[in-house]
Amino acid sequence: GVASGGGSILPLDQINKALNGLKNHEFYNVGMRNRSKSSTSESYRIISGSGADKAIQPSDARLYHRGHCFGSAEDDGKEVTIGISSASKIWSNKSSQIPELIAWCKSIAKKLTSDANENTKCGLDLLSVGEKLEAIPEDVMFADWDREIYKGIYTVEYLGGNGWRTGHLLDCDIVIDHESISATGLEFKVLIDEEVFVYKYVIDGGDLFVAEGEKVLFVKKGSDKSTLEAFLNEYPLVFYTGGLSSFHGLSFMPAHEGGFNFRKESIIPVDWAGNNVDVTNECNQDSEKGISIQSYLSKHLSNGNYDVVYFDHGTGEVADFITITQNSKGVLIEFYHCKSTKGENPGDRVDDVYEVCGQSVKCTIYTRPSKLFERINRRFTDKKGASTFLKGDIGLFRSLVCEVPPATITFKIVAVQPGISAGSITEKLGNVLGSVDDYLIRERHEHFYVMGS
Repeated sequence: GVASGGGSILPLDQINKALNGLKNHEFYNVGMRNRSKSSTSESYRIISGSGADKAIQPSDARLYHRGHCFGSAEDDGKEVTIGISSASKIWSNKSSQIPELIAWCKSIAKKLTSDANENTKCGLDLLSVGEKLEAIPEDVMFADWDREIYKGIYTVEYLGGNGWRTGHLLDCDIVIDHESISATGLEFKVLIDEEVFVYKYVIDGGDLFVAEGEKVLFVKKGSDKSTLEAFLNEYPLVFYTGGLSSFHGLSFMPAHEGGFNFRKESIIPVDWAGNNVDVTNECNQDSEKGISIQSYLSKHLSNGNYDVVYFDHGTGEVADFITITQNSKGVLIEFYHCKSTKGENPGDRVDDVYEVCGQSVKCTIYTRPSKLFERINRRFTDKKGASTFLKGDIGLFRSLVCEVPPATITFKIVAVQPGISAGSITEKLGNVLGSVDDYLIRERHEHFYVMGS
């Protein structure tokens, strides 16, 4: 748990200092955390056995960073055991008296506050421990839940207009207030149905997450219940930048070096005006200015050659539209994310791109067929969001997703954003789109596509 009285978790590069001064390391349990959030690849790989660190290969460094390690070493000529983890934990297997335990804690504290960060001279050094987050990047794009949240059942309780209500934590959306970003903090909102809860993430000491305002959102797992801010101080949000670097707690994990130019052929121009679409209206009722973007896409996809077209608009959605097509090569599943444009200069507004790109990365957690069906089936059954089949039904969805070999299923992510234009996109936003494309390709998905102007 989190220490009371303003304590917070330490970054992994600082926890790693607990290994300082040790010699002749031998690790027999090593955990490697996948740099990607996609569930198509191993999210957490564990190597066990004598000399587990020797099994770490240079190629692993491209896919994983340090998760945990446990093993033995020599400390001043004495054999000791030591374990550390990215969850800000340090431990040792030993029987001793209280005074000896206190002395051990003091020696660890001294290491953690030193300037040195020594190598172990073994395979463990291949895995990055990241860097301490000294300042919040200006280009924070989106935030997502800690990976552990996707593995359990976490519910929320809150006081709504008609009394106390309940829901699933994963049905909540996280929205960054980009105007609030500073070197030491940022503000974000958590949305569920029509309710809005406001929080701050701060790195200038004390709790990382604090609530703003009087509205309280509670999180429950089993019999455990806490406020969302207390929960986030134990399971911090993961924030991603425009280049898909990330920071979690106080640990910063740089993305792959180099900029990425987005393939302009991946921007599909749509005649929005010719189709009477009001590009400033994402999902509201059609008006004399034109139909909404979602109304257009609903008709466009319904008339397409798809076996299934599923529509869902609401907090916690996987995507606004999901289409499934089966052919002789296999099954293609496409996620469509819609966003209206508010500016008069297409391709030059950060907010136009950041939100839809964030959704395009976050949805990859559901690119494992069984996980996708589980999610859609629950939302459809519970009538969350819009949850409507425009073509096909839940039975056909299940058979095409769960009853075919997973290796024959391909995923494609499409952003629908009239504010993105191949002819006027800036270099900065082109790099953001390129980073998403590179991310999806490395996760063995199709290229990233944009329905733009």
